[in-house]
Amino acid sequence: MIEYNRSISFGLETSTFHETFKGIQRNVTKDASQVWSYLPEQTDNSINKLHYLRDALIHEYFLNNQRDLKNLVLFFISRLKKSPFDYDLTIGLGNALKQLGQVNRVKRLYSRFNKNKPRAEIIFISLANIFFEEGSYSKARIYYEKALSLNYKPPKGPIYVKLVYCCHNLKEFDLASNFAELALLEGISNTTPELCLLFGNIYLGAKRYKKAIENYESGIRHINNYSLAIRDFIAPSGGQHGKKVKSFLSALKLISPRTLEPKLLTNLGNALNQMGEYELAKVHLKKAISLVELPFAYNNLALSLKAQGDLDGALFNLSKADQLLPDSDLISLNLAETHLAKGNESKAIAFFKKVVQKDKTNESAKFKLNALLGKKTLSAPKKYVANLFDKYSETFDRHLLNSLAYKVPKEIWEVINKKYQKSYCFDKALDLGCGTGLCGINLGKRCEELVGIDLSKSMLTKAREKGIYNKLKHLDIIDYLVNTKLEYELILAGDVLIYLGELDKLFQYSHGATKRNGRFIFSIELSYKKDFILTKSGRFAHSISYVKKTANQYLWQVETEKSINIRYENNSYVKGVLFTLVKR
Repeated sequence: MIEYNRSISFGLETSTFHETFKGIQRNVTKDASQVWSYLPEQTDNSINKLHYLRDALIHEYFLNNQRDLKNLVLFFISRLKKSPFDYDLTIGLGNALKQLGQVNRVKRLYSRFNKNKPRAEIIFISLANIFFEEGSYSKARIYYEKALSLNYKPPKGPIYVKLVYCCHNLKEFDLASNFAELALLEGISNTTPELCLLFGNIYLGAKRYKKAIENYESGIRHINNYSLAIRDFIAPSGGQHGKKVKSFLSALKLISPRTLEPKLLTNLGNALNQMGEYELAKVHLKKAISLVELPFAYNNLALSLKAQGDLDGALFNLSKADQLLPDSDLISLNLAETHLAKGNESKAIAFFKKVVQKDKTNESAKFKLNALLGKKTLSAPKKYVANLFDKYSETFDRHLLNSLAYKVPKEIWEVINKKYQKSYCFDKALDLGCGTGLCGINLGKRCEELVGIDLSKSMLTKAREKGIYNKLKHLDIIDYLVNTKLEYELILAGDVLIYLGELDKLFQYSHGATKRNGRFIFSIELSYKKDFILTKSGRFAHSISYVKKTANQYLWQVETEKSINIRYENNSYVKGVLFTLVKR
């Protein structure tokens, strides 16, 4: 008996049935009669039965007959010449080519289909599915979106989920989170651990940490409910039955969603770390490790411990992670940073070198390695600065103000109050490297227009939430100063010059962006040696003489210089100077 499978259709019209099968009718008559007798009762007329029989015979016979499949391809091509962009013929040709293993021809066929023809969206979904299965997620996304733009009528939820998966693999997390929201609106329920893990990961990538935590916790709850339901169902009662139950539960581990629990716990710990919830993160990460030794569970636990000052515990767990996954750049980079924090410079250098040797494009590792090796560097790489503060944005304010006793915003505000009356309102002010708005928060109330510039999108998001600035720009500060046509009455740069070594461009272009008699207030970390040095922390320090010499060169007058404590770090205050320059 032929087993009928409607998942493959070759799109033949009823009128061509006998024409197409002329050469094989004698061989399949017996099978045909068997299919006829097993057709569903609702197909009560011969035409409908003929459609079913057609598909069944094609599926059964042609799957194992290369010669006839090739003849079928030629038949469809000849028909398509007479009826270009016919949906049934196109799908039929595509499926015949698939059976021949000629997937590239299928892709060309579907990609050329006229989008204005009926059912074009189904063709594009079929093409997107081919790319999806190949792992060509960028192309798959293009055709899923193209299909949706053509008023795709079947349920859209599953397509949105595939788009989430595509964007996740392309690391386009903001877009993925948008598709996740659309999937939920379409009735997709993220009540499976698999979907909870996927949605949690894209929210984590998009830095929507609370949403990520919700999804990971939901996935863990579903797993626990599943386990309880299984136990209640089998109701173990000891004896021989109890042994069978034990065997059943062992086998169930291979297919149970509980296999996802360590991953959910690991990523939950990661999200909690980003929120600064280190104690809670440790609880979940230790549970993950108790289930399965995942390298990133150890890595994330190490980051929890490092944030709490336990560098020995962090190094122990990072070593475990490195043993499990020795080729991970991320784990090697974390080992380098932790050894550096511990004062093990030789080991830090070794791990930074390991990262650079494997990935010569890793600017962060190269920059930190140069700092340790004492190589002259003119400024921190833009990508390094952006990534550093993107990761730091969620806990930035709390860490700086509470843990590091950060003083710069307070010192800047005191200078402003001394130089200007408290009722004075600035026309335009510019906050370079504005971050979350720690320096601009008081100034916003005294400006007609306050503009903030930063390289970190995540820091700008936090600043936007505070409603301090009239405008926020995601740009490098030098690039902005070069191109702006505005002139500001006041420019601030609190703790920004630590990522710039050479100051010529900053002083030159800030001068051009300042009104006459306008002020530029900024802080530096103090160097008693050269003009500027890249310290082992990866921050630049400048000498007072270098700042004065360069400021004078670009027609700035040094109005004030004040020695300050910038922050409290490694059991001592970092010494700095707050400068006020006036445009001559």
